[in-house]
Amino acid sequence: MHLSFFINHLCGCFIKVSFVRNVVGLEDEAAKIISLLTEETEELDVISIIGMPGLGKTTLAGKIYRDPTIAYEFPIRLWVNVSQQYRVRDIFLSVLRDLSWITEDMYDKTDLEIAQALRARLDKESRNEEVARATNHYRTSHKLRFLNLEESRLLLKFSVFGNPNCPVELETLGGVIADMCGGLPLVIMLVAGVLAKIASTGEMKVMQSSWKKFTEILKTFVYDDLGTRFQQIVSFSCNALPSNLKPSFLYLGMFPEDFEIPIKRLILLWIAEGFIEQKTEISLEETAKHYLEDLIDRNLVMTDKIQFLIYKGRHISIDFNNVMNFISSQPYGPRVRSLCSSREEIILLPTDISAIADAFKLTRVLDVRSIRFTRFPFYLTQLVHLRHIALTSDFKVLPEAISKWWNIQTIIVFTSSRVLEIKADIWKMVHLRHLETNASVILCKAGAWKAADGGFRQLEVLKIEYTNLVLWEASSHHFPNLQELKLRNCEELEALPFGLADVSSLQVIDLHRTTKLAAASAREIQQETDTKGRRLKLSIFPSYE
Repeated sequence: MHLSFFINHLCGCFIKVSFVRNVVGLEDEAAKIISLLTEETEELDVISIIGMPGLGKTTLAGKIYRDPTIAYEFPIRLWVNVSQQYRVRDIFLSVLRDLSWITEDMYDKTDLEIAQALRARLDKESRNEEVARATNHYRTSHKLRFLNLEESRLLLKFSVFGNPNCPVELETLGGVIADMCGGLPLVIMLVAGVLAKIASTGEMKVMQSSWKKFTEILKTFVYDDLGTRFQQIVSFSCNALPSNLKPSFLYLGMFPEDFEIPIKRLILLWIAEGFIEQKTEISLEETAKHYLEDLIDRNLVMTDKIQFLIYKGRHISIDFNNVMNFISSQPYGPRVRSLCSSREEIILLPTDISAIADAFKLTRVLDVRSIRFTRFPFYLTQLVHLRHIALTSDFKVLPEAISKWWNIQTIIVFTSSRVLEIKADIWKMVHLRHLETNASVILCKAGAWKAADGGFRQLEVLKIEYTNLVLWEASSHHFPNLQELKLRNCEELEALPFGLADVSSLQVIDLHRTTKLAAASAREIQQETDTKGRRLKLSIFPSYE
């Protein structure tokens, strides 16, 4: 049996550096650099953009990168993030990934021809003027200016109200607040995130009162040091978060600087950590999406600059090149609830694997996809509190012993094997919400499936492929939250469980190359749901009509 679980609307999305915000006060700066980039030169040309954090260097670079003139002059160009603690391998892989769109005919050209085709000037940013000078003796560094008061006010209006207009009652207060931001675009965006939430109330008296209070708070911040003021405003923005959003936001600091965070991965981790409030009317995944949208609305999830501030408050920083020293360290191990890794791949020896289980007995989250396991780490089955596990491996079998993971919600296994056999009875893992692998999954060979008493109360999408399943027994209480059912090449299945007609959340049944009997039973389920006043989308190929 080949089976996959998927969570709707989450695949393929990433949190990246955002270029969507209004670019105010950068038009003249962009024009200068574009003019320099399009000049003819005989040597490699590097233009360094320097300035303090939050001034808009990345935003300016992004504006230039997407400019039509630059796109025409440099049809082959790359955007690469290089953090202060960079890894050459990561940078190289990022370049290769961005180059994957080149045409096939380029592979027939000589190395010299390809090098000439790829020769483009570099647009590099740096806040360190000494580094900027060292990279280029031909150009002087471009020092990015601060926004003037008019530009600051305009950016604040756009960020709070979505347009250059501001209610007359708030015009004066808005000007005072904008002036207090010191011409730093990122500070203005953070302040706007707070003010926008106040503005969403729609009551002018409430907004006036709240804006006045906020002005008084800003007056208490240090003004002779822009860096300190920046830190204070960021801290205020974090403290202003509702209690349900603070853990989710601070959790972003777990990821490396400049790391692209897959939304699907982030949401699954939030759920496993217990950050997401359970609501009766919507799923945990939908609630988590609302949390993320709220953080974006507050301009806290916007650029890597915010992530930089999160790192300042992180308690433990781990260099996974020295991973075993961390694993064996005390007294941190017994209290560690989550162990996550990112970046480049690490290969552990079998003797190292047991140390993980010994050091982290109470771990709920083990997302170590950058660590390659050459064989299944049986010691990990001792982690009975696990809710989330993500592994990279070479093994072909998930043993029956993983049934000990009574609390497991998410199992993710990326393997070099084309087939992954799961010997454990996953149907009895009642908390399992998400099973993901890059391989074909082989489950039981039996021709009958009788759903366990606990069922899959959290399952929303079920996809079954290439199985010899004949009899399937289940009722609505086994799949109370099922939304989509997809069957592929189930050529021996006699019928779908009629009890699925009583699953009020079921919206889609999709059959591809199943039996006539299975198709007929699906139509009966659709007819039954019609009598209950619900709409069920049914797709059958071939139709057998």
